[in-house]
Amino acid sequence: AYFRDPDAIKLISMFEKSLHQIYGTIHDLSDLVRLQKLRHEQPAEPIELAQLTQEVLGSIGDPLASRAVVHTDFAAVPVVQFVRPHLQSILYNLVSNALKYAAPTRRPLIRLCSYRAPATGLPVLEVQDNGLGLDLERHDGSGLHRHQVVNRVVQSYGGHVSIESVVGEGTTLRIHFPASALP
Repeated sequence: AYFRDPDAIKLISMFEKSLHQIYGTIHDLSDLVRLQKLRHEQPAEPIELAQLTQEVLGSIGDPLASRAVVHTDFAAVPVVQFVRPHLQSILYNLVSNALKYAAPTRRPLIRLCSYRAPATGLPVLEVQDNGLGLDLERHDGSGLHRHQVVNRVVQSYGGHVSIESVVGEGTTLRIHFPASALP
């Protein structure tokens, strides 16, 4: 069989992109199901953010990871009470997305820090990058479609996620932990 449509290359590219998006959605959903199952099987424990971040950075095989500059500052909240595989998955997702959407013209810069929210005193984990950024108006004002698994896991514990982004400059994503995350 021959596919002689003059736009064949363009159509094949669109099909491949759609299949890649479907694969990503299926992968995210399977991660979510696995994480929800773990929630019922594993208790929350005190987790040192610096140590977990180093483990996550070591597990990322992305070639960009070796070029990225990563700064961490967990002095304000060095430990949170959470289910370890869930927090590991959250960090992996956020850091790998920062690399995946890095600006091709500059070295990836990722900053991870923790602090207590001024209004509530509850822990916040912030991940900031200098990547492509998101047009939040175009993406329903949230941009959380890229972080669907992170958002659902955090919400399932009573926390929430907030995002700020500037196209061409980068994205800052904050995990606002619930009171149960205090050690």
